Order: sequence, then C-alpha cells, then structure tokens
Amino acid sequence: MDPHAPIRLQLLGPPVMTGRDGKPISGRAAQRHRLALLAVLARSPEGGITRDVLMTRLWPESDRDQARNLLKVSLYVLRQTLGEEAIDSVGDNVRLVPGALEVDAVELEAAVARGDLTAAVALYRGPFLDGFFLKDAPEFGHWVDGERARLADTYAKALEALAEEAEARRDRQAATEWWKARAAHDPLDSRVALRLMRALAAAGNRAGAIRHASIHGQLLERELGIESQEVKALQERLLTEQDAPPEEPSAERLDGAPLGPRVEPASGAAGDVAFRPSVRRRPWAIGIVAAAAVALTLFVVGRPSPAELRDEIAQAVVRELGGATARPTRPPTVNVVAWDLYTQASRPEVLRNDSAALVALEQLQRAVEIDPSFAGAHAMLARLYLRASTSVPGGASRADRFHLAAQHATEAIALDDGSGEAHASLGLAHLRLYDFEEAEAHLLRASDMEPGTAIYREWLAQLYVGMGRFRDALVQAQLALAGNPLSPSARAEVARALLVNGRCDEALTQLAPLAGLEPPLLRAGQIAAQCYAEKGMWDAAVAEVSRSIMASGVRGKGSLAHILARAGRVGEANALLEELIEEARDSSDGAFAVATAYAGLGRTDEAFEWLERAIADYSLNYEVMEPKFAELHGDPRFARIRALWGQEGAHH
Repeated sequence: MDPHAPIRLQLLGPPVMTGRDGKPISGRAAQRHRLALLAVLARSPEGGITRDVLMTRLWPESDRDQARNLLKVSLYVLRQTLGEEAIDSVGDNVRLVPGALEVDAVELEAAVARGDLTAAVALYRGPFLDGFFLKDAPEFGHWVDGERARLADTYAKALEALAEEAEARRDRQAATEWWKARAAHDPLDSRVALRLMRALAAAGNRAGAIRHASIHGQLLERELGIESQEVKALQERLLTEQDAPPEEPSAERLDGAPLGPRVEPASGAAGDVAFRPSVRRRPWAIGIVAAAAVALTLFVVGRPSPAELRDEIAQAVVRELGGATARPTRPPTVNVVAWDLYTQASRPEVLRNDSAALVALEQLQRAVEIDPSFAGAHAMLARLYLRASTSVPGGASRADRFHLAAQHATEAIALDDGSGEAHASLGLAHLRLYDFEEAEAHLLRASDMEPGTAIYREWLAQLYVGMGRFRDALVQAQLALAGNPLSPSARAEVARALLVNGRCDEALTQLAPLAGLEPPLLRAGQIAAQCYAEKGMWDAAVAEVSRSIMASGVRGKGSLAHILARAGRVGEANALLEELIEEARDSSDGAFAVATAYAGLGRTDEAFEWLERAIADYSLNYEVMEPKFAELHGDPRFARIRALWGQEGAHH
C-alpha cells in the first residue's frame, strides 16, 4: 500500500470511498450518515459549511444536543480514516481541506473548466449519489436532488459539445456515438432524439435512425402519453426517401444555435458551465460512456414498464449500440477454475455444517485470488465469513470475520453495482454489524433488483425481527416462501416470524416438513424448541435442541441450557453454563450464548451483563427479540441493549 496514495470518493453513481490500497473502505467511516456528511463537505464552498446547516440537513429528527454529538462523532471517525488534517474547523464552520481526497464530481467540473470534455464525461458513472438516501432527512434529499440535476446537466452539455465538435470536423462515427450517449442520458428528449437520428442517417445507418424513432416513440407513449410530431415526421421521411439521406445540419442546430463546438469565455456568470472544445480529441471513452448511459436509462425507464416492453426496449437499444446483432452479456468470470470453485462453494447445503462451510470458504478465497474481478465470488465469500459458527483459519474473531465480509461485499458492489447478490451480501454484513439502516437499504435494493431470489427476503425478515417489526418480518418471510415454495430456509423464516407474532401452532405446522432434512437445518430446531417451550412441552423442546446441538456449537449449547433451566433441570443447565463461560473467556467469542443461558435461569443481572459483552464480540443477533428473552424485554435495561445494538453497537 502506498501511504501517499490518495483516498478517493466516488459520488457519481452509488457512493464508494476507496482507500490508499485501492480497496473500498467499509466499517464506521462508510456508514450512511458519514458518507452523506463527506458528500456535503466535498460539494460545499472552500470556506466550508456551518455546523447548524449540517445538523439540520443530516439529523433533523434529533434534538440539538444529540445532533451536535452525532456530528462530532462522525467528524472524529472521518478524521481517523482521512487523516487529522483532512477536515478543518474554523469557528462554527467545517470544511474539507482541498486535496484531502479525490472526488469524482469535483474532478468532472475541473475537467469541464479546462476544456477536457472527454475526461469529464468518462467520470460520470451515473446520477449523483445514485440509490443513496437518508431516512427522515428531507432537506438532505432536496440538496441531493439539486446537485444531481446540476451535475446531470453538466454531463449532458459536455456530451452535446463533444457531439457537435465531432460533427464540425465531419467525424460522423464519433458524432453518432456521442449522440447515442446523450440520448441514453435523457431518452425522453425529442430534440436529442432528432439529433441522434440525423447523425445515424448521415453516417449511413438509416435503419438505426428509424429504429431509434420507434424506441423513442414507445417511451414517450409509455411514460408521458404523448408523441413527437418532429420525430415521427423524420421517421416517415427516412422510410419513404430511400435514395438520399436527410439533409445533415451543418451550419446550425435544430434550435437555431451554431452547430460547431461552442467556445464560451471562462469568466462567464457564476454557476454557468464554460465549455471549450477539447484539443485532445480522444474518443477512447465513447463506447464505455454510451454503454453505461444505456444501462442507466434502462434501469430508470424499465421499472414502471411491463416486463415485455422492457425486454423489447433493452434489445432494441443494445442492437442500436452494437449494430444488428445484440452484444453477448459479459460472463461473471472468464476463468474456468474460478467459476468451478464458485459453483462448488455456492451449493445450498454448504451452509448447513461447519466442515462444508470451511471448505467452501477456502474455495472462494482461492477463487478471488485467481480472479480478483469476480464480483460473485466476493459476494459469496462475504456470506461465508458471515456464518458465525465457521472457524476461520488464523483465529479470526467474529468481529474480524464480519468486517472481512463487509469488505468483500463492498468490493463486489464496486465491481458490479448491478448485482443483487452483492447488495444482499453487504446488507447481511450490515445486519451482523448492527447497522440496521444500511442493512435495510441494501437488502431492499437487492430484492428490487432480483425479486425472484427468495433468500434476500429471508434476510429482510431476520432484520425486521431484530428491529421489532414482527408484522413486516412475516410479510417478507411469506414472500420468500411464495417465491421458492421448496426452500427449507424460507419455510423456517416463516416459522420464526410466526413465532415472534405469537402464532406457535402455525409455526410448528410450517416446520413439520423440515424434520427429515440431512444435514438438519439448525434454525428449524431452535425455532421449534421455543414453540414447544411456549406450549409447556418441555421434553419435546429439549429433544429439538439436543438433536442439533453437536452441529450448532455454542449457540446450540446456550439454547439447550436455556430450555433445560426453564424445564426445571437447573443442575444440567448450570453445568452447561460453566462450559459456556469457559469457552467464551478462551475465545472472546460467544457471549450471547452465555446470556441465553442466564436468561433461562432467570438471572437477569448476569444476562444483561453478558448481553452487553455480546454487543462487543458481535455475537448478539436478532434472536434477542424472540420469546426466549421475553422476561428481559420489559426490563428498562433492555432499552439500553437495543440502543447500543441498533445504533452504536458496531463501534465497540
């Protein structure tokens, strides 16, 4: 790692902060509010921005003292990552010191100012803070909307300037590609559609021009319920006048302005963008920009459209960009060995026992070594690190494993932001790291991107159990099972959601078909045992937990101690408790199992002490909201546990 290499902040597209080692930064500095704070500072004047504005914009729901403390902690965390001198405080103003980190949005505007438009458009990977939001912070949302619109307009103007420059020098192919990128950026702009159609026809691609008119017409009809008479007229002309292409505008644009490259003085009015023709004239990024813009267009336009129309539009646009034949989709990896390792490690049964999970972990580690650009392998490796009972070689703690998971999931998103698997893995990592807001955002995005993947909704159900949103948990679990009726894990999550909603008989009905699974699904026995305990069926409860205790390690041992204690078998429970305490002391891992045993024994003081330890060692999980901890839920100390767990638990 180069200690002098800059830290980089990507704000165009999904926000990502990249460290000096070139890898995405995760953890405390990458939490949602801190990325938002850094984005605001990066886009503020050199003089900075007042603390009051920052607090109002980022933490409007908090009282003044709480908001000031949250700002103070966030600035401290960011300085730890960026360096103490990176963020300066002068009076009540806070500012990001120029040059403290590289920011793509700032670089885009700098490239435009010096006239290097090719470099500018290459920096535009998508809308400003794409897909990023803060809950209950409307002023931040309004600010993002303004920045997003301004930068999108800057990008659009740069594309038009490059297209017109290419037309002026009669480089029809380059002009066509730039107009394609411009049309993809704003597919509903009929003026731009006309310019692209003329450029295509002038380059000899009359069929492409006619095809684009059809696409544009469908979009206008679908999205706005209107049609463009100008586009329709040009399409008809192209269809009927086969011999000669339409007149290529050479002296003026359709709006009457000069066609050639615009040259505006650098000393224009404040807020205006001054465009100069690029002297380098290197269209090396044309294809990349066009492809990225088309993908963005399809994402934005496709959501409200029926699947059939979306597929038709996608194929048409791909054909237009690539000619008559659609380009093949890029495979997830080109390395056969990496792919084989990934497929072996991704089998559903891998996660059911420690030995298989450990083998899969090693396979995925090798896969990402062979092909570091394999996003799917990074995402699946994150899932394996998150499997709490897996022993990682080298003695890594649960905290280390969870942070490794977040790093690999973040890397997967950086490699392929369109991967639902990557977003879901990062969401699950945030759930384990107690950042519920981030977890929900990524899991919802993954579910939207891949609605047919049931396991993402299973993880949402677990998240909502942890948040105490039991009805939402049941909805998500039922959706998961509806999406994959034969999924054992989806059925188990329905049972868990029924359990926390007080519907144990229905939960047991859901679990009955899972009894014959080999290897057993560990959570099924844990959930069934609680249901039997709620019904006072202690022998059945003990049997369910005992059946899987060898496979479930300290977690299963803690549950067994809890059930034994509640069944009146206190001596056996205390013997297990002693073993659990010894194991937790040796490994600094597994305090939650000890707390579970203490809760069963009714020793609430010790239970709360070990729950706080469980926050520190990351063993606390959503199960703390289940009925086995019901006697603690009404204790005022439980509110403190929830506050530490859901807000600052990841900071210990």
